[in-house]
Amino acid sequence: MPHVSITRLHLRRKLFVVPFMFASMGVTRQLQRSPGFLAGMTAYEKGFCFWTCSIWRDAAAMKAFRNAGNHMKAMKKLLTWCDEASYGNWEQADATPPDLAEIHRKMLELGKVSKVKFPSQAHEQGRLASDLVPAGARPITPKAA
Repeated sequence: MPHVSITRLHLRRKLFVVPFMFASMGVTRQLQRSPGFLAGMTAYEKGFCFWTCSIWRDAAAMKAFRNAGNHMKAMKKLLTWCDEASYGNWEQADATPPDLAEIHRKMLELGKVSKVKFPSQAHEQGRLASDLVPAGARPITPKAA
């Protein structure tokens, strides 16, 4: 069964938007060429908040991507850049990315808070997402290595 991974990252300052976008471009290139990556998307939420969703052949393929290359480098920077971060994972019957309302619902239902160095009050209280459903879905498709 395909494995779904979602993240919500809230940047704590406007200053971090440009470096975040550059890091995201490298992570997206890595993602598209990662073995086991089936489909994905990015979306946003008002106020420098970014969402990702990726669909994988299995959890092992997702973990191999997560723990290597540009993604690992970006994760280290996100500790400082973000004041809120959360993630969630589940298995589903097919490789079709869920819609944004379902991603938001799943984050609230089974998400977990990630570590950040400068947590917002909401993050310290364990908030996984705001009440806003993300918008502006942009698909990400696999590319040949």
